[in-house]
Amino acid sequence: MASKQLMASLTASLKNSLNRKQKLVLNENKLNCDILKDVKIGLDIHSTKRVIEIVFRILAVAELEKKQSIYKFSSYDYVNKIEELSNLSDGDCIVNIPIWMLIATSDIVREKYNQFEFKFIEDVIEVLLLNSFLQIQFLWNPK
Repeated sequence: MASKQLMASLTASLKNSLNRKQKLVLNENKLNCDILKDVKIGLDIHSTKRVIEIVFRILAVAELEKKQSIYKFSSYDYVNKIEELSNLSDGDCIVNIPIWMLIATSDIVREKYNQFEFKFIEDVIEVLLLNSFLQIQFLWNPK
């Protein structure tokens, strides 16, 4: 009985932490303007903040569909590093991303940065924007 209570407690605390949002602070002038512009056109959104939110959501859901569970992503270092770099950023664009979306996009970033050795929060955003851009390009021209 005690083990069931422990599991229920752990599950509840994990769900609460996944629902938590991480504030990303970035300098949008450091992003690749061409890719950002193309993604904005593809998504028909003019706000950089809104585009980043949508990109995280789209990619996170796609990655979760592949793996079927948020528990299959090993991303503790990724989330911590993003939080640390976001705190150090001097940018003025602020985006709040749910932790589960950060976790679900960790493999995309890991493909580019093997040990999550990115130096700036903008590096992560650029990888995700490029990934979204490639998906949009595929929709426009699947060949």
